[in-house]
Amino acid sequence: MAEQFEFRLIDGQAEPGELEADHLIAIVQSLKEVALKIARAETDAEAVGRPTKRTHRVANLTTGLVPGSTTVRVRRSDAPGGQVLFESADEAAFDDRFQALVEAIAVDERASWITDTQASAAGKLRAALAEAAPTVEFRAGGLVRSRFATEETHRETWAVMPKDDEVAASVVRRPPAGRRPRHSPTPSDG
Repeated sequence: MAEQFEFRLIDGQAEPGELEADHLIAIVQSLKEVALKIARAETDAEAVGRPTKRTHRVANLTTGLVPGSTTVRVRRSDAPGGQVLFESADEAAFDDRFQALVEAIAVDERASWITDTQASAAGKLRAALAEAAPTVEFRAGGLVRSRFATEETHRETWAVMPKDDEVAASVVRRPPAGRRPRHSPTPSDG
C-alpha cells in the first residue's frame, strides 16, 4: 500500500516547474472527487449525501506541487504534519483502490469493480490530466507504476450510461399532484 502518490506532468504548456492555475485546480478538484467516491465505497457509506466522519477521514487529501517540478503530490491527511500514526483497513484499501483506479486510467480500461460514480470521477481526472500534459507518469509509494500518453485515453471509457428507468424518468415529466400543466397562450386565447 502506498501513502503517497505523484503525477508527473510531462511536456505541458507551462514553463518547467510551473502549472497553469486552471489545470492545477481541475486536477485537485478531480482528485478530491475520486478520493471521496473511493472512500465511500471502502467505508460502506451511502453514495450520496453528507459523508460520515469515517469516510471524510479516509478521503481527506493533502495536495501540492513538488518544488521546482510539474509533479502533483497527493497523500492522505491523517495527522498533523502529515505523519501517519496508524493506518486502518479502510485507509489501506483506499490506497490500493486509488492506485488501481489511476492505473486503469493509464491503460484506458474500466475494471468491473469500478462503480458508475467512481467512473464519472475518474473521467474528470483523466480529462484534467489530459488538459495539463500530453504525458503523465504516475508514482505510488515512490515507484513508477505507469507512464501514459493522455491522448491514448478516452472519455468514452469513463462515460456513465443512464439506466433505462433513468432515461424514462428524464423524458417523461409530469406536473406535481394538484398542479395543472402550464398553458401556452395560443392566438385564439387573445
